[in-house]
Amino acid sequence: MNAARVRGLAMALALALQGLATAGEIVWAPTFELGMKKAKAKNLPVMVDLYTDWCGWCKRLDQDVYTNREVKALAASDFVSIKLNPEKDKRNGKLFKVTGYPTIIFTDPSGKELHRIVGYLPAERFLGEMKKALDLFKEQLKAKEAEKGAKAEDKKAE
Repeated sequence: MNAARVRGLAMALALALQGLATAGEIVWAPTFELGMKKAKAKNLPVMVDLYTDWCGWCKRLDQDVYTNREVKALAASDFVSIKLNPEKDKRNGKLFKVTGYPTIIFTDPSGKELHRIVGYLPAERFLGEMKKALDLFKEQLKAKEAEKGAKAEDKKAE
């Protein structure tokens, strides 16, 4: 193999690895409590994946959706991700009123539900639902800021 070809392959490999690095990875919080604490500290919305070990669609979500470059990138940059098995901790199933698996619930940092997905969605549709949840969170932030501004104006008027 000549030197130019080796350099070309090395460059291609470096670009491929850079693409993987920028896509990020979904880092799942080890517990619900730690995930919510992180969400409050960073003021980020939360993506809670409720799954079971026997759920085939849950496994497919892990294999096909959570490995998608765009899904990983959005989850890594704009969400705190939590993965819970309600069969191992029954409180989680009751807390989120789970009716089927997989269920993905998007909340604000206080735990207020913003959006919900019940069942499997392919990566492209799942990404759209993530963006919808993020937009709802941003709208909530804007509304809170407007409310603070209105209260500040009321105090000035007094």
